[in-house]
Amino acid sequence: MKLNEIIYENEYITSDIDLSFEINSIATSPDEVGERCLFILENPNKMPSIKDFSQPPLAILSADTADFPNCIPAVRVKNSRLMSALIHSRFFGIDFDEISVIGVTGTNGKTTTAYMIYTVLNENNVKAGFIGTGRIEIKGKKISDSYYSMTTPDPCKLYRVLKKMQDEGCTKIVMEVSSHALALDKVAPIPFEYGVFTNLSPEHTDFHSSMNDYFNTKLKLLNQSKNKVINLDDTYGRAAAKMFDKGKITVGAVWQGDYYATNIEYTEKGITYFTHSNKICYKTMLNFHGIYNVYNSLLASAVCIDMGIAPCLVKKSLSGFNGAEGRFEVIKGEIKAIIDYAHTEEAYNNVLNELKRLKGNRILTVVFGCGGERDKTKRAKIASLVEKYAERIIVTEDNSRNEDPEEIFSDIQKGFSQSRHRIIKDRKEAIKEAIFSSCPGDFVAVIGKGAEEYNLDKNGYTHFNDKEIVLSALKEYENKT
Repeated sequence: MKLNEIIYENEYITSDIDLSFEINSIATSPDEVGERCLFILENPNKMPSIKDFSQPPLAILSADTADFPNCIPAVRVKNSRLMSALIHSRFFGIDFDEISVIGVTGTNGKTTTAYMIYTVLNENNVKAGFIGTGRIEIKGKKISDSYYSMTTPDPCKLYRVLKKMQDEGCTKIVMEVSSHALALDKVAPIPFEYGVFTNLSPEHTDFHSSMNDYFNTKLKLLNQSKNKVINLDDTYGRAAAKMFDKGKITVGAVWQGDYYATNIEYTEKGITYFTHSNKICYKTMLNFHGIYNVYNSLLASAVCIDMGIAPCLVKKSLSGFNGAEGRFEVIKGEIKAIIDYAHTEEAYNNVLNELKRLKGNRILTVVFGCGGERDKTKRAKIASLVEKYAERIIVTEDNSRNEDPEEIFSDIQKGFSQSRHRIIKDRKEAIKEAIFSSCPGDFVAVIGKGAEEYNLDKNGYTHFNDKEIVLSALKEYENKT
């Protein structure tokens, strides 16, 4: 492929290389540079030295502010991250006339909402792909590795995956879209058929300068989507809905949108409610708990029905859906264990409220930690929330990355007003202790990692899965009793 087929004339400032030159590959890491390779430096402040390259690239593309080495031709652009997304989408030959993309954004509920849409599509003869937090699938087959952890992949992976999905016959692709991905222009080339807005609450304060900045970043998805599907029961959702006149679909329970819920009831299995839209009215039955899942399922229903799937088929698919893995996943035994991915204050509040309703007079033990090198201000706030709901608390490791776990524990402890918590650094031992110290009928909630298959600390990635540990501990507990 020629450089001028992936870099257009109006997209670069200057170039030291003839753009009619052929390239064989693109790399964003110096150790991945191959023969006749274009190296894209997405962060102009981190130019590698010549010795870092596995071999010299044909050219380096980056923002004009980068300090380019004299011995390698440079292509200077205004925005190297935007250009990276554009170049990768062109290099892999994505045909957006063949595939349509549904993007889901928001602070909480992205994974569940996206996976609901993906499930309904696949169960109704629409071959779909899924790109979400820690997991990439094609029609139920996982294609990401065990240590994949991102919500929205970087362009070098994202557009390779989209091409694979296109080549394998997917006509719809459902993907979670993070605020980081939007801010860094990872998805800029994608003409989304649907943009779904779940909700917004404080998160990523280490990345966004303010809630207004966070909100405006999320709006970028809606702005590049043909159809905007918005939750009106969220304050920011109502603000977003006011900004669009055409292609807008709204949902709500308190606020009556184009799709709305009434007669919400809790059952032993989950939740039921009536879904209304124009002349449509049917009873939705969910096999999992959490009032927030009313909104997730309403958003999913709105998208799928608008795509042309019959409401009765949407209802059937949702009634058989058992929830996204690691999202309020209930493991039944003598001890009732719940695994959840919550890592924001709002998500914790939702999960703990639901646990309070379910547990009644039984004892609740919560096992949790906070991620390293992430927003430190929420650690004490989450601790305060946990203390409000749990009778027993165990603080443990949760992807400390390169941060000292003891510093994370210290930040968490600032949120406790009492001393009824324990710190057990080893997460496996923390989970086992929570289960072994419980009585039959009690609840144990293991929060923070969900379906992740790894732990990430200063030593790198190691295999770790909360569900595996919980199942093993429950089996041992039941064998002893």
